[in-house]
Amino acid sequence: MTAVIGSKSFATLDEAIKAARSGDTVKISGEFSSPVSVPESASGVSIVGDNATISTSGKPAIMCAGRDVKVSNVTLRSKDATCVEVPVGGSLSIVDCKITATGASGIVASGGLVRAENSQVEGCGLYGVLASDAGRVECVGLTATGNAKAGLLARGAGSIIVAKGRTESRKNQHGAGCDEGGKLEISDSSLSENQFSGCNVGPNGAKGCKLERVDMVKNAFGCSINSSELFVTGCAIRDSSKVGVLTKNTGAPYSVTLQTCQIVESKINGITAEGQGVLRGKQLLVTDSQTSGVLVDGSVVQLYLSTISKNEVDAVAVRTSASGVPGRAILQQCTLQANRRFGASVLGVKAQLSMQGGVCSGNGGGKLGSNGITVANGGFAEVVGGAKVINNKGNGIFVAKGSVANVRGSTVEGNEEFGAKVE
Repeated sequence: MTAVIGSKSFATLDEAIKAARSGDTVKISGEFSSPVSVPESASGVSIVGDNATISTSGKPAIMCAGRDVKVSNVTLRSKDATCVEVPVGGSLSIVDCKITATGASGIVASGGLVRAENSQVEGCGLYGVLASDAGRVECVGLTATGNAKAGLLARGAGSIIVAKGRTESRKNQHGAGCDEGGKLEISDSSLSENQFSGCNVGPNGAKGCKLERVDMVKNAFGCSINSSELFVTGCAIRDSSKVGVLTKNTGAPYSVTLQTCQIVESKINGITAEGQGVLRGKQLLVTDSQTSGVLVDGSVVQLYLSTISKNEVDAVAVRTSASGVPGRAILQQCTLQANRRFGASVLGVKAQLSMQGGVCSGNGGGKLGSNGITVANGGFAEVVGGAKVINNKGNGIFVAKGSVANVRGSTVEGNEEFGAKVE
């Protein structure tokens, strides 16, 4: 093993780091088994590897208190300790590195700043990347794979992970997550093939979490939100083994905004909105779910210019929760088309549907029944604003005893049975 600054060689890497000054480059090769501590005095130092490995047990491979330090082209391994840690005041760039922490987390920004570029964090016993204690991690082209918990996690007030172009987090417990005041901003990346969620926000994540142009494919839940705020734009959520988007609250009400997203081929529902909170969607495509496109269970869902089609049961199913909280769905200029049972069902005391314009057509024909809109069990529906309930198998609108439907300024025609049937 060698550690060189300019023409001077050092017996150990630690000696080289202690001797380095701002602007120096420490070139290393071979395998080092001692932990590296980068002090504040070594700020501005670069460590460049040539077939180099730092492997430790019980202590971090690198603990960086220095500022503007860079490590590139090095394999970093640790056992029973964080592999790379950056505490308050430190800042470290990691470029073209491979990082593994057996029994611990790969990269931890515990109050410091980490920039990770074109690097791999894999097989860690806890988290691939963790921002805590108001730490910040910025990722570009990072791959987090096969970690026991989340590939990326921001935990605690002021902690944030910003992941950009080509970052991938896959085959972890969760692709990415934040809780306890932590925040995520992820764009142009992929959170796929994870055991549970592609992205798991909450409980009590920071306000303003964002996903933009992110693929979430082949997770159990594409995206799950608990008592947090999340903005999702231009994302593809596909082939979820359970639910595409799941909301709930175990604390404060959630707030979720989805825009120009595709939620396709979920094995249960495309969207399940349960618990207190509001989910808003604009220009969504929710299709080919094995149950309903959108389930509203004690929540409020507002959809605009969205298409919900070809789902095995209902396009939109509005329910009163087990605790007695009625769900409410507001559909503005939406298309509910070719779903196998109902375009919309409103089942539950005081559950509400407001269809304002849009089209409900071609629904029904499955084994579970056929109507455009079904209102039962004390539910309420209004169909207004030029809405069209047309060409459905069964009835256009079916209203069971004890339920109410209000149809104004809308078209109900061409349905196989009655335009409207009231028990």
